[in-house]
Amino acid sequence: YALAACCRDLGAQVDLISGPTQLNQLPGVNTIQIESTNEMYQAVIERYDSARLIIKSAAVSDFSLASPENQKIKKRETLDLSLTKTKDILTELGKKKTDRQFLVGFAAESQNLENHAKDKLSAKNLDLIVANDISQSDAGFEVDNNRVILIDNQTTQPLPLMSKSDVAQHIVDVVLASEKWRDIIQQLRK
Repeated sequence: YALAACCRDLGAQVDLISGPTQLNQLPGVNTIQIESTNEMYQAVIERYDSARLIIKSAAVSDFSLASPENQKIKKRETLDLSLTKTKDILTELGKKKTDRQFLVGFAAESQNLENHAKDKLSAKNLDLIVANDISQSDAGFEVDNNRVILIDNQTTQPLPLMSKSDVAQHIVDVVLASEKWRDIIQQLRK
């Protein structure tokens, strides 16, 4: 939401695809409410081709129930669940990315933060990744602050603990200062 507000405040037309949250709707932002990873996939893919800056910050489920029940499961001693892998939205976007798109991803990790983020940057064809240590109690999920590392193909920039709106501004500033973003703007002006 902080990223959407930051982009909106810079004059961008923003589509925010959001799962269930307690956060208030943002005026001036087109918010698309979804409830599942599959719904998010559909909403993102429908809008992807016309987008220039894509910031994929959602921490969606990597797995879902293979056979969801339609009715309540009665209490029993044990319950075995079969899970199936969900669609990897970020990988799909990286495969489809054109030279007129800037793709930002997030890496929520609990160990080997920087190494896992760099691997994800490369494997998913991202222009920038925001590495987020989810084991920290004072940053990340369900708090108003975050401490992240911004990583692209040339630089690694750790940010200190700061408000999520300040983190969002730093992310957008890095995008706007990048050579690739300047190239995208020049192409659009032709």
